[in-house]
Amino acid sequence: MITCSNCGHENADEAKICGRCAQPLDANTLPPPRLLAQIQGLIPPEPIISTGQLSGNVDLSAIEVREKATEPEVDTLLVAAAVAASQIAEPESEVVEPAARLEPGQGVAAPPPLPPHVRHKEPAKKQPSRLPLVLALLALLLVIAGLRYPLAGDVAAPRRPSVETAYTYIEILPERPRVLLAWDYEPTTQGEMQLFALPILQHLYQKGARIANVSLRPTGPAVAAAAMAKFDLLRPPGIQSILPKPVNLGFIPGDAAALRSLSVATVADSNLSAMNAQALGFGPDDTVESFDLIIEFSAETATSQEWVEQIATRLDIPVIIVASGAVAPVLRPYEQTNQIAALMSGYGDALAYERLLHIQGPAASQHTTQTLLHLLMIGVVCITLIRSVFR
Repeated sequence: MITCSNCGHENADEAKICGRCAQPLDANTLPPPRLLAQIQGLIPPEPIISTGQLSGNVDLSAIEVREKATEPEVDTLLVAAAVAASQIAEPESEVVEPAARLEPGQGVAAPPPLPPHVRHKEPAKKQPSRLPLVLALLALLLVIAGLRYPLAGDVAAPRRPSVETAYTYIEILPERPRVLLAWDYEPTTQGEMQLFALPILQHLYQKGARIANVSLRPTGPAVAAAAMAKFDLLRPPGIQSILPKPVNLGFIPGDAAALRSLSVATVADSNLSAMNAQALGFGPDDTVESFDLIIEFSAETATSQEWVEQIATRLDIPVIIVASGAVAPVLRPYEQTNQIAALMSGYGDALAYERLLHIQGPAASQHTTQTLLHLLMIGVVCITLIRSVFR
């Protein structure tokens, strides 16, 4: 059959012209291209690939074609394309052996497990840095070392005139003086207040003082007992082994009214027992003015002002106030107008008082600890700077 190149009509082999359009027929006329509908039956179906992964060494016998193509040329092109696709190399670590060809009626086998070196691994968790823990342990060791072994020698501590005044008042007391200690602070502030309480107690016991304790706060007797117990535990050389028991006047309620009554009442009219009065060397007609010195440890502004207004300004007796850092600024005017003998406050004053006594007390231990910690922080900063420069 010869197909007309003009109209596509098929003519007999011996025809010279087209029977439809009379177009001369050429014997070399190429057959028309096949339509898509005519070649659909020639394209083989999708190949069935057995379980496993394709690799560069894949066995083409594992590929089965359900229907054979009727045109050899098309079949050859499809097979070449399948071979080219199968020869795409995969990463060497993921290469596995191809699965064996399945026999008819045999089920699909489970894929083989991946080798250990190509299995999925969870990302390793980042270990936390141990540097903060090491620094914390080192800081704790420095604190313990500073408290246990204070630095020897005098430390250049700022010394206010008020510290020297307080030291002088105690130093010039007569033999076996009578001293009234007022413990007006809470247990939460005893860490700060005992920086003064312990060296002052040592100074008083060196003078052989007879001590009476009193408080306007309900917790006052407890903090007084804690300070006396700690001093007895850390008793320095030169202090007798058995300390004279202080007279305990206890808690006096009433604040300003209680102090006013205390300032005018005689021993006979007070709640002071005869034994305690004898221990202090008081007679029946003696009053609080018979004390040689009053030292008030205070962490409350109102209580300190009441001692100044009801005792210091009314009686001819020196009053030294040892105040916390929060109370001291309010009491500075009383010191400047000489209504009180002296005012001490803060770590610096406590350290200066110890230096006047030439002792290694709690303030000196705290100074050692702070110095070591400062050196530690300076070392950490220097190491950090050096690492950042050479990184």
